[in-house]
Amino acid sequence: MRRINLFQRGVPIVDERGVPTIQFQTDWQQTVKELFASIDTVGAAQTAATAAQTAADNAQTAADAADAAASDAQAATDETRAETSLVNSYPANPVGTLITADNTGLVTIADHDRIYGDPTLNPTVPVVGDTNVSGGVSGDIIRVYYSDPSRAGGAVTYAFTIDPAAPPVQGGDIHSVGAVTIPAAGSNNGGPVRPPGYANPIP
Repeated sequence: MRRINLFQRGVPIVDERGVPTIQFQTDWQQTVKELFASIDTVGAAQTAATAAQTAADNAQTAADAADAAASDAQAATDETRAETSLVNSYPANPVGTLITADNTGLVTIADHDRIYGDPTLNPTVPVVGDTNVSGGVSGDIIRVYYSDPSRAGGAVTYAFTIDPAAPPVQGGDIHSVGAVTIPAAGSNNGGPVRPPGYANPIP
């Protein structure tokens, strides 16, 4: 803390000629010097405070960027985990034969469970079966799939591809069920995709 000399009672500031005394001049010069030094100190403190605030702002920006990068990395990890869980999923425990087809092109899917590759992320869910017109004729291989974005199972809408059309690729929201060949007469049993979700030409 800087000390500024104070004028003292009884100490003259001018002599008998009205000229400032040596003591007064000395005290005044010292006071001015101390005032300027104090001003410089305030300026330096302000500069240091500004630099500290800039450093703090930069640190916060870096921390925010690190948090964003960590969030992006976690989102990518979660997405990969979810996709792997679906790719490795398959139907199981059907009530009767999972897939049957008759010579008119009707395809019946039995009630069954969907077992996912990651049972912690995606617990096993029951899936309701249905009977649909596939449009297939004798000898056609019908591949059955459905979309289930929430992976909740229940009543789903089944869709079909007919070879040689590209078979459904299990991934994203697409769940492959299996395949069946349309018979020339009567009915025919198909089969499911095999664990962990690979589709054989005729399961």
